[in-house]
Formats: sequence, C-alpha cells, structure tokens
Amino acid sequence: LGWLPLACALLTPSRALAAEAPLPSPLDAPTVVRLARERRPETTAARARWAAAAERPKVVAALPDPMFAVSADQVPFAMNSIMGSITVQQEFPLSGVLGDRRRAAEAEAQRWGADVRRVALDVELEALGAFYMLAERRGEMPILEEQIDLVGQVVGIARVHLASGQGMEADVMRLDNERARLVADRDALAAEVRAAEATLDTSLARSPDERVPALAWGEDPGEPPHLDELARQAFAQRPELEEARAERARAGAEIDAMESMYTPMALVRAGPAYQTPEAGFTLMVGVTLPIFRERLGAGVVEARAMSAMANADEDAMQRMILGAVASAREAVIAARTRWLALDSEIVPRAHLVVESTVGAFATGQAAMIVVLGAARDLRDVRVDAIMARARLGQAEAKLQREVGDMAPRAH
Repeated sequence: LGWLPLACALLTPSRALAAEAPLPSPLDAPTVVRLARERRPETTAARARWAAAAERPKVVAALPDPMFAVSADQVPFAMNSIMGSITVQQEFPLSGVLGDRRRAAEAEAQRWGADVRRVALDVELEALGAFYMLAERRGEMPILEEQIDLVGQVVGIARVHLASGQGMEADVMRLDNERARLVADRDALAAEVRAAEATLDTSLARSPDERVPALAWGEDPGEPPHLDELARQAFAQRPELEEARAERARAGAEIDAMESMYTPMALVRAGPAYQTPEAGFTLMVGVTLPIFRERLGAGVVEARAMSAMANADEDAMQRMILGAVASAREAVIAARTRWLALDSEIVPRAHLVVESTVGAFATGQAAMIVVLGAARDLRDVRVDAIMARARLGQAEAKLQREVGDMAPRAH
C-alpha cells in the first residue's frame, strides 16, 4: 500500500493549482465592470437563453411534417390480390401565418437578447457596489490608525502633566479608555474589510477568500451631463426599453397570425394506388373550413388586447426611465457637493483645530476634554468624507445603470 499516499496526492488538486488568477493591481472600477460582465454565471445563463430563443423562428415557420401512409383498402380472405395505396400527405397554409409566427419568434428572440444586456448591467452594478463598499471600509482603516496614534500622543502629554502635578489621573484614564475604544473599532473594522473583500470576490465570481489588491478610486467624476443628454442616451441604450419595443413588435405579429387563421389550410395527398388490375395513382386536394368564428374572433381580440398592453408598457417604461435618470443625476450632484465640501473645507479645518488644541494642551492652556472632542470631530469628518466619496461612486454607478452603459463618463 505504499502507492496509496502518492495516488491521493496526485488526485487531490493543490491549492496553488486551484487558486484564482490574481486581479490587476491597482483594481479600478472599469476593470471590475469588465470582470463582472465576463465571469458572472448569470450572464452565461442569459446568453444561453438568448441562443435558444434565436432558434425558435426556424421551428415555428416550418411547414408541418408530411405524413407517409400505407393503406390496405381491401384484403381478400383468399389473399389472391390486395387493393391499397401508398400516399404522402402535406398541409400548406394559404395565408402568411408562418411568416407572422416567424416575426413573433424573432421579436421574442430580440427581447431575450436585450435581457442579456439587462442582466449584464445588473451584475456590473452589483460588483461596483461591492467595490465601493470595500473602498469605504479600507479608507476608514488609516483614519483609525492615525486616531490611535494621536490619542497616544495626547496620553503621553497627559502623563507628563500628571507627573508634574499639573494634570489629573482621571484625564489619563479617560484617554486610555478612548484609545482602547479606538483599538476595538480598528479590530472590528478589519473583520468588516475581510467581509467586504469576500463580497467583492463573490460579485466577480471568485472564491470569497481570494486576495483583493489595492483599489484605485477617489477621482472626481465631474458634473453629470444635462438631463436631456442623459435621457437621450437612456432611450437609445436601456435594454428594458428595447425589451418593451420587442414585446410590442411580437404582439403586432401575433395579431397578424391570429387574423391569418381565418384563411383555410390546404391539404394535398398523393401517391401510387393498387386498387384495380392496372396500377395508377391517387390524388386528393382539400381545405380546412374555419367555421368556428367565435373562437377565431376571440383569439384576435386577445391578441389586440396584448398589443395594447405592450404599447402601454412601453410608454410607462419611457416615463419610468426618464424619472429614474433625473433622480440618479440629482443624487450624483448631491453626493458630489457633500464630498467636495468635506474634502476641501471641513476636513482641513478639523486638522487645524486638532493641531491647535493639542498645542494648547501641551502648554497647559486647554483642557483634555477639548482635545478629545477635537480629535473625535476630526475622526468623524474624515470618516464622513470617505463615506461621501464612496456614496458618490455608488451614485455615479447608479446613474450609469439608469443610462444603460456602465462605462465611466469622460471628464
């Protein structure tokens, strides 16, 4: 049995061989969009559904299969002669119903083709959401590290004051408690970072424990275009609107197909016949009689009702898209305004306040509580700035989704 461990080792895939290909470093939003579109199984399933629908027109537009029949019309008990025939029967529509059915199936295939793009946009938006969530969590980590160092410096100053009789032990204890709270927040944040990395890995169809490289983010996307321009792009690109148009075309073809049912179907049957001493042939031509007009009329009314519904759905879709684009645009403007104010004005001022209060505390001109409050304010506004930038990225991604193109805007 000495060969058993070797066989197990050969049959068991190693971690190195099973590992995912590393992501490019730094990882940026356009790369996340591309990887999500290429790797997610949802898009593969949608493409397969589209490929299946693309074959449907060939099925519905084909003639019915011909029927081959062998008939023994008379077989004497003496078995001295048999009268029979061999026929081939084929049905032919006398209307354009096959072409109408083909057009309906082609419109249905077009709808599923648009659904492929809809699924791709959804998975890309999901991946970008995970990307900005991870960016936010990672952005908070250095803020906590710097806050821990800052509180540590203030603790050192407080201990000097205590040793010289100019401070209170309560101040030192309170600062130590603040530092312990920050360390606990940092440790918890580390777990949140790992959770966000697993979410991003999963959104890119990777193993949730794969390493995620540094992220490239934080650039100002600029002011969004005017609403008229965004609406024009959305009406041209949104797959949901293309699906609604395809459904309207399919409903129109279904009306034509149902109206074609009023036209009879032709039946032709022909073949050799052996019913007389001299062989001959048999030929039969017939037509169906569409006499059940109530049933046919109900089918036409039903098809027209579905067409009216498709037209209303398309109109509703246009209105919904216009409203969603307008709302997403304003959300980008709001998030960008908040981030710019925090990044360019509020955070720098908070830094100055901390520097001033720490200097005053070192010289005994400010109380410890003032320094602690300024440090907390600095942490809060810096975290707010990171969150605002992440919210801006998410709002920008939502605007791109509403327009129908997840490629980043040029600015």
